[in-house]
Amino acid sequence: MAECEPCKTKEVTILQLRAQIAETEVRIESLQRERAAANGEYLRASTEFNRCVSNYLSVMERDDDVQRMRKYALYAQQIAKQYQLALQKEKIDSLAQAMTERYKLLLDKKNLIDRIEMDAETLDYYCLDKDGNVIPKSSLSAGEKQLMVISMLWALAICSKKKLPVIIDTPLARLDSVHRKALITKYFPNASEQTIILSTDSEINSDYYSIINKYVSNEFTLRY
Repeated sequence: MAECEPCKTKEVTILQLRAQIAETEVRIESLQRERAAANGEYLRASTEFNRCVSNYLSVMERDDDVQRMRKYALYAQQIAKQYQLALQKEKIDSLAQAMTERYKLLLDKKNLIDRIEMDAETLDYYCLDKDGNVIPKSSLSAGEKQLMVISMLWALAICSKKKLPVIIDTPLARLDSVHRKALITKYFPNASEQTIILSTDSEINSDYYSIINKYVSNEFTLRY
C-alpha cells in the first residue's frame, strides 16, 4: 500500500529537526569547551590581577609607613628644637638677669646700662638702657667691656651651680683704679670657693693687697 504524502512530509520534517538537534548539540558542546577555556583564562587573569593588586597595596602601605615615619620624625625634630629653644630661653633669661646684677655690682659709677638681654638662639647679648634702646658695645670703654666679660663669667658660675675653681690671669691690666677696687672687693672674694689669681706686682700693689689679704689662703711669688 503506498505511503501517503502527508506522512512523507512529516518524516522529512522529523529528520530535519533531528539533524538540527544534532547540529545544535554539537554547537552547544563546542560552546561549552570555549566557555571552559574562557573561564580558565578568566580565573588565571583574576588571580594575576589580585596578585598585582596585593603587591601594589603592599608597596603603597610600605611607602605610606615610610612617609608617616618621615613626617613623625620631622615633627619630633621640630618639637625637640622648640623645646630646646624654650629651655635655652629660660636658662638664658636667668643668665642675663644674673649678668645684669653682677655688672651693676661691679660698676661703681653710674652707667647707662639698665639691663642685659640675651638671644636664646644666637646666644648673643645686648645692653639696653631704661627706655629699652640698645646701647652699642662699641660705646663701652675697655674697662667696661672687661667688666662685662667678668660679669658673664661670674653669672655662668652662679647659674651652673657647679663649684669649679676659677683662674684669673692679669685681671687688672686694663682697668682704672675705681674698677680695680670694685673687682678686688666684690668679685675676687666671691668668684668661687677656690680662686687662683695670677697678677703682677704692678696690678695688685700693697694697697690692694691689704684689702684682699684676708681672703687669701696661700700665696706664691715668682722671681725672675
